[in-house]
Amino acid sequence: MVQDLMVVTESVLTLFLVMAVGYTLVKLGVLTESTLPQLSKLLLYVVTSSIMIDCFQVERTPELDHLLLVAGGALVATYV
Repeated sequence: MVQDLMVVTESVLTLFLVMAVGYTLVKLGVLTESTLPQLSKLLLYVVTSSIMIDCFQVERTPELDHLLLVAGGALVATYV
């Protein structure tokens, strides 16, 4: 449980670090108003997705398979 919390915390801190770098670059004038929409899309679609995929790379165990099956069943039941 603590290890899972550490993984999530590390991911959130990585995202905040990326945002802080972007904020600093804008304040220093390195990034202009015309580059901000493209960088926002890059951050949203590429970086965030990459971090999420990295977080879910865990060893498969029978317990994890069971939880995945339960979550999938709940998902199907919700949309039926």
